[in-house]
Amino acid sequence: ELSSSHETSEKDPTKNQGLGLCAILAACCISGYAGVTFEHIIKHGRPVSIFIRNVQLAMFGVTFGIIAVFFTDEAAVDKDGFFQGYTKTTWMVVIAQAICGVINALVIKYADNILKGFAASVATIAASAISSVMFSIPISNTFIFGVSLVVLSVYLYGTFPAEQRARDEAKDDIEQ
Repeated sequence: ELSSSHETSEKDPTKNQGLGLCAILAACCISGYAGVTFEHIIKHGRPVSIFIRNVQLAMFGVTFGIIAVFFTDEAAVDKDGFFQGYTKTTWMVVIAQAICGVINALVIKYADNILKGFAASVATIAASAISSVMFSIPISNTFIFGVSLVVLSVYLYGTFPAEQRARDEAKDDIEQ
């Protein structure tokens, strides 16, 4: 959050902060579960190349995408084709998303889901800071607090690896 506008949210009766918070928490939990499950499949599933695994996972997205297009835009697709309205910018976004998907798979295969989350957080912070400078958007205290939490989390994760903590705890249990 780069700037806060409390006036609009307090006066707008259509906004429900409790429902919004529940939706965000549900999305975070589902995303976390999906990330951990994907990491488990990549690292402990049948040995399949990342390319094949990405194709397998993409089939779900393609299937649901085609179903959505069929129910919402069938007439327009029949008339002007599937790629109607695609511009250079649209293709750049499609290519960037495809590259990011492959990079995510590589990060999860060779690192872990937590590290991927930290990388995404740092990228979001960098993009927000750059946007703030480019568009003269003031940075709020909430944003600074969030950045501080991310930096602290990354520092703690790197300083105290889980395996080392587990070994230390096991050693303490044996000594007692």
